[in-house]
Amino acid sequence: MRAAAAVVAAGAALVAGCAGPSLSAKLPPKDRAVLEATAREPRDMGVDLVSNGRARELRSAWRVVSRRSGEIPFQASRRAGEPLVIATVNGQEVLAIVDTGASATIVEAAAAVRLGIVPLREPRIQSKPGTGTMLLMQGQALGARFGQFLGVANEVEAGGLRVAAVPIGILDLAAGIGHANGHPGRRAEMLLGADVLRLAGRVTFDFPGNRVLFGDPQAALRGRRIVTTVPLVEASPVPLIEVEVQGLGNTAMAIDTGGDFDLWLPLCVGGNLPIERLGQSLVHVGTSIGGQTLSVPTVRRQVYVGGRNLGPIYMEVDLLGRFASPVPYGLLGRRALKRFVVSIDYEQGWITFAQ
Repeated sequence: MRAAAAVVAAGAALVAGCAGPSLSAKLPPKDRAVLEATAREPRDMGVDLVSNGRARELRSAWRVVSRRSGEIPFQASRRAGEPLVIATVNGQEVLAIVDTGASATIVEAAAAVRLGIVPLREPRIQSKPGTGTMLLMQGQALGARFGQFLGVANEVEAGGLRVAAVPIGILDLAAGIGHANGHPGRRAEMLLGADVLRLAGRVTFDFPGNRVLFGDPQAALRGRRIVTTVPLVEASPVPLIEVEVQGLGNTAMAIDTGGDFDLWLPLCVGGNLPIERLGQSLVHVGTSIGGQTLSVPTVRRQVYVGGRNLGPIYMEVDLLGRFASPVPYGLLGRRALKRFVVSIDYEQGWITFAQ
């Protein structure tokens, strides 16, 4: 059995730590009322909400019930190599994106109701009895912030990993995950984030084989050449490594299997590139959880990990510049990773790239 503590006030830094505005419309009142009707106090869900200075921690959460090696095939998607899998929440299946760039697991509001994920409300000692005030956190996605209510799932299962008392962010957004990630007709309703993935000890993305492995990676690594193995940067909620980018030098990058791009940099990092180079490219308009994104793709650049060349990679630099503080890292997305088997050893603190 393992336990962990969630810092409620910190919320979920989904892909980058810059503080930006909230752009998307919030949940309609009727949908929010459905959530409020099911909200319960933390102690009713077997977890404790403890004050720790200005923040509050959710303790007795993320209890590992069982952990064995297993694999999950990627589901069909119009985006090649997308780690879209079927996970189980409270005994019910849900289509989820296995997203290493998300520090926390999140779900759409309608799916939370269907799956029996219970929103947490303020303890009565801190709110008026019967008000049902739900615990609200702030999330971050490619420059736009968004609200999410803190909920708890009794159990989450994926690839041989079963975890009880799992904190999950319930999106306070009218547009959800499926809209942001482009799955018409078959919606992805959940992001399975690094908070759950790290409990597996090791997670391996076999992009050429269209599968993700939990635990023992040998089925994916057998017969392949190890390109490089590099250490994880310590004290990061997402798998962070040092990458050398042509024209930028050494830069911290998060492995972002949920990112449909090659390499993404916030303006506060990529803005150091020569303006004339940025001006030669077309502007790319996209969507992300929280709102619209606006970026400019630059010429392809050589990217090195552990001294090994991953090849020329297209890089996108954010243009919105709505950030209150510099972001500490960029994102290495799955388009740059699709030729590799990427094995993340959360326990030993290493990432292996193989081909």
